[in-house]
This record gives sequence, structure tokens and C-alpha cells, in this order.
Amino acid sequence: MTVINTNTASLSGQNNLKRSQSALGTAMERLSSGLRVNSAKDDAAGQSIANRMTSQIRGSTVAQRNANDGISMSQTAHEVLSRLNDKLQRIRELTIQGINGTLGQPDQDNIQAEINLNLKEIDRLNEQAQFNSIPLLSGQAGMVNLQVGANAKETLGLDLRPPGFSVEALGLEDFNISGISGEVRPTSTLPGRSKNIHLFPTDGTSTSTHFAVSGGGSISDGKLMRSTSDAYYMQGVDAQGNTVHYQADVRAQSYTSTRSTTVSVTGQQETRLSPPDGLKPVTLDGAIFVDTDGAPAPGSAQQLVKAGGNYFLSTWQEGERFYYPAQVETTRSADPTYSGALPEVRVRMMDSQPLTATSYEPAEPLAPLPLAEASLAFEGFPADTAPETGELIEVDGDTYLRVANQDDTFAIYSVDAIVTSLDAPGQGDITVRYNALIDADVPADNAFFADGAKITEIEPPSVYTPAGKMLVRGNDTRFYEKDAGTPASYQPATLTLEQDGSGNLAIVADGVARQEASALQTRSVVDTLPGSPVEKVTFDAPGVDGELALVKGEDDRYFLRALQDDGVAFYNVQVDTVMTPDGSVTITATKDGDTPIRQVENVEIIDSGHSTVEFNADQENLLVSYRDASGVLRENVLGKDSDGNYIMRVSDDGGSSYKTATLVRVDSLEGHYVSGSGEYLLKTLNGMGEVAIYQRFTYSAITDAGDGQDEVVQLERTPR
Repeated sequence: MTVINTNTASLSGQNNLKRSQSALGTAMERLSSGLRVNSAKDDAAGQSIANRMTSQIRGSTVAQRNANDGISMSQTAHEVLSRLNDKLQRIRELTIQGINGTLGQPDQDNIQAEINLNLKEIDRLNEQAQFNSIPLLSGQAGMVNLQVGANAKETLGLDLRPPGFSVEALGLEDFNISGISGEVRPTSTLPGRSKNIHLFPTDGTSTSTHFAVSGGGSISDGKLMRSTSDAYYMQGVDAQGNTVHYQADVRAQSYTSTRSTTVSVTGQQETRLSPPDGLKPVTLDGAIFVDTDGAPAPGSAQQLVKAGGNYFLSTWQEGERFYYPAQVETTRSADPTYSGALPEVRVRMMDSQPLTATSYEPAEPLAPLPLAEASLAFEGFPADTAPETGELIEVDGDTYLRVANQDDTFAIYSVDAIVTSLDAPGQGDITVRYNALIDADVPADNAFFADGAKITEIEPPSVYTPAGKMLVRGNDTRFYEKDAGTPASYQPATLTLEQDGSGNLAIVADGVARQEASALQTRSVVDTLPGSPVEKVTFDAPGVDGELALVKGEDDRYFLRALQDDGVAFYNVQVDTVMTPDGSVTITATKDGDTPIRQVENVEIIDSGHSTVEFNADQENLLVSYRDASGVLRENVLGKDSDGNYIMRVSDDGGSSYKTATLVRVDSLEGHYVSGSGEYLLKTLNGMGEVAIYQRFTYSAITDAGDGQDEVVQLERTPR
């Protein structure tokens, strides 16, 4: 049997001891801390309230320290501003002293030096004044918020935002009490002159050449040309494919920094020398009327008339008006004083026989041509087979040639055509054209020998109207109607009748076309000849090589232009125009003299460009020299400072000491020593105060743009 021994009294005593010990511990904790609530078990609500109050107390303590730090920052900034104020007050004192008229320039320079030192100190304080690495005056810190309360947003702002207190922000940059006024800008370039510019380089140099026409338009295959009088011209091909020439304006700009050049060639449109669109119309005032030999034309009241597209010289003779086919000849003089005057005009008779209203009447029927009175010729026979004689026969409506053999037989040929030329009525020649051999050995009793087979004469039709044309007679001469319109056109006819194997006839007529006089009733008097196109011109220019063209200047003078390999030559030229009776035109341009009036040569290199010279310390081919006021010349004065920027080492007295100088440009100048706008000056900084002295100077800057030679710049100081 299990027995658990329990001491109840002992257990009760132990519990009471624990309680008393806990109460004693609490009492001792309170006595030692002096606090009633030492943990949440003492008083949970009270503990929460105590913690919140403790955070406020401690936050306020830190905020107090923050405020003290802010006070220290503002006091530091205040002290720096006090220093700045002292500098500004001193600058004001010096300025008032410096503008006194009793001081000379050296005194003013000394005052300016102190002013510059004060300005430099202002910039130094502005940049270096800091509190705990926070810039105070430069504006870089911006708005500084001081936490002066135990809670969020309990701040105090300290404004350190831009613009700050630099010399620039104070408006004192480039502050001078004497000297120049205006905007002075540093520059590293000077304008100069470029030479040896290759328009179309092949040696690696960079040149871009552009051709254009003033007022718009462009050309292709542009070339720059120069005359013996050094006038520039531009040659090119226009949109219509014509080779044209303009007086040219040439501008070139070289850049030493890139070793490149841009050339612009602009043609002046108003001085263009180009192929004319056509010869101008010509009035007939003062025209000369001549006969076929060039003598004065017969009759009076002469006129040039036009009828049916043809031209005639009209003249009044013996109470009747006569008309002659006319050719019009114009001559534009090659005289240099010509200057667009009216050309000489001649109206020339082309036929001594006039055309009158009664010149033409229908021709009488053509008379038959007896074969016995005509000579017989043969065409088209095979080699060595053409007969010497023969007879024409007709069998069953077909025409044959019958030729006797030596053995009383005959050879029979078919005939392709029988051609009869009528020289006069009943007279002419007959030509037999071979077609084929029918039979080489025909006996005399054949049908080819029947009665009536032999042809004894060629019988033309009584009314001859081939293709609807009419044969007419005028002044005992037969004419062939060439154009049956109104007005009709005729030509003298040498009549050739062609009769084929079937008996059909054809006619061939040749001669010069003439106008039926009766049609001149619809004539019109011509006062002005129309302009002539110049697509086809015949040139009479012995000894002139190259492509020839007729060109016109702005004063309406014409010239002969010769495009040659090495340039262009222009000659005075006489222009002759011949217009035939039917209105067709031929133009002849005749060179006057062997010496051209203008010789224009191709230009590939020019020496008249501008350049932009860049002062770059790393540019090895830039040579800069300086001649000071004493006349001493220093070579290779270009160098660079510690930052790699260019400087020039110049001297004022010819000694071994030197000052550093740079170039500036003044956009607006008002001062005792410099006047003008956009002027380049030489700037030197003198002494610790870095007083800026601006000197006028003369210079020459020459850039060799063609072969990479040195750019040479020489500066020469002028008196201050």
C-alpha cells in the first residue's frame, strides 16, 4: 500500500514566506527608485502616461540642442556676411575715389587692382563659407529646416537658397571704374584670309563646293571660271540640258579646327550668257528688195506677202502687180558696237519669171510618142543578155519585148515597165525594164507575129490626172499640180510616163514648187518676220576647237561660244538667217576675227577665301607671333595653361618677362580708348589684382587650305 507523506503546516509556512518576501521586494524597489510605479504591474495606466511624458521631456531637450546648433549656423553666416559687407563698403569707397577726375590711368589701375582683390575675396567667402560642410552663402544649401520642437513639423526654416552672394549674383562681374564698357566675351577664333583653296581636291584635303543661281535654281556639272580680266564666271548645265554661263560671286570659308573649306559659287541671273530660245522677230522697216542677182528688184511699191504658207516679193509693174517666190535674208552684225540694233533685212527674188493671175491654164492633151522617132534603152537584164535593139508588141492586152536571134528565130521577154521621158511634144526616150524570159527560140509563125501586134507609138491619155492631180500649162511650160488645196501649189514638170506590162501609166515629176498666182488673192502683207528657233545653227569658225554654240548676252548681243578643255572662249559673231519661200529657216554664225573677245579659263584653285582661325593650343600647324609696342617680335607665343586652355605669352617692353594674354570680343563699346562694335581685343591680367588690360591690335591671319601648310597669325599691338 502506497503512502504519500504530506506536511501541511510546512507547506503553508513556505507560501506565507514567499508572499512576505515579494511584498518586501516591492517595498525595497519603491524605496530605492523613489517611484511609485516601477513597472506595468504596479500601475499599467500610470506607466503609459509616464512614458509619454518622458518622451516629450527628452525630445524637448534634443530640440533645445538643435536650436543652439541653428543659432551657431546663423551666427557663422552672419559673421561671413559682415565680412562681405566690409568688402562691399571698401569697394564703394575705392569706386568713389577712382572716378575722381584728378587720377591718371595708372592710379585708376591700382585702385582697380584692390577692387579686384576684394571681389576675389567675396567670391572666396561665398564659395568656402561652411557650417558642418553645409555651404552658407553660395545658395547650394537651399532651405535648411531646424527641428526646434519635440514633435514632427515643429521646425524653423533658415533660407540659404540661390542666388547667393557671389560677385556675379551681386551684379559686380567685370566691374571696372575706367576703360571699356559693354559685354566682353572670351573668344578663341579670329577671322582671316584663306588661300590655295582646291575646289575639287584630290590630296585628302576637305573642300565642299556648291553651285547655285541667284534667285533660285540650280545647275549640274558646275565649274568655276575666270577671265583674263580676273572676273569670275560659273559654267554648268541647266534643267533643259543647255550649257550656260553666269557672272559669278565666289565666297570661300575655311576652318582651321577641322581643316575643311566650304566654297559657294552663285551665278548672277541678270548677267547670264546662255543659248537664246530663238532669234527675236524682225520687222521689215528698212528692208532691201533685190532680184536674183542682188540688184534692186524691178517695179515699185514692193512688199513681202504670204499666201498658203509661202512668201512672195510683190511689186507693181506696168499697171499690174507681179509676185515672185521670195527668200528673206537677215544679217546681225558682228560689230562690237552693235548692241542689239535691228539686223539688216534683204528680200530676194528666187525666180525671174513672175507669177500672175493668168499664168496657168489646163494643159492640152499630150501627143503620142512614135517609137520610130525614140531611142530604146534596156534595164534590168541579166549580165551580158541585154539586147541592143528590139520591138515592143502587144498580145492579148499584155506588152512584150521581141528580140531577133541570128537563126531567124526570136526571143520573147515579159516587160516590167516601159519608161518614157517626154522632152518635147512627140519627142522623148523609152526605157524597157526586164521582167522575165518567156521563150528564147520562137519561130516567126508564132502568135507573137500576128498582124497588129507590133506597138508603133505610146499613146498617153488625153486628160492626164495621176492621183487626182492636174497637168497645167503656164507661159508655155507644163506644170505638175503638187498640192491640190487652196491655194494650189505647182512645180515645173519634167514628165516621165511609166507603162507597166498591163498598160497602166504612172508619172514622175520634179522641180521647185511654185504658187498659183490666182491664189494670191488671199495674200497678207508681212510686216514682221517671226522669231527663228536656234536648234540647228551652222558655224563658220575656222581654227576654233571645241563645242560651239550661239549665246546671247543681256544686251541682246550674240556671241560664238567655244567650250574647250581648259576653258571657254567668246568671239564676236555675225548671224545670218535665210528663210526660203516655204518658210524653212537656216542660220549661219560666222566668227569675226581670230582673237576671242573674252577668254575664260577653268579655275581649280582660288586665293580669295575667308578663314576662321581657332586658337587651339594642341593645333601644331598654328604659328602665332606677337610684336609688342617697342617693336620686338616674338615667335610661337601660343601655349596652354594648366587647364589645357590656350594662352599667349606676350611682352610689353621687349624684355624676357611676359604676361599671359587671350582674345576677347566686345559687342558694345563705349570708352576712351576703344570704340566700335564687334571689335577684337587682346586681354592681359596684370598683378595679383588681375587688372584686365584690353589692348587694340592689328593682325594678319592666313590659312593655307590646300596642302596642309601652317596657318600663320601675326599680332601687332597698337598704342594704348
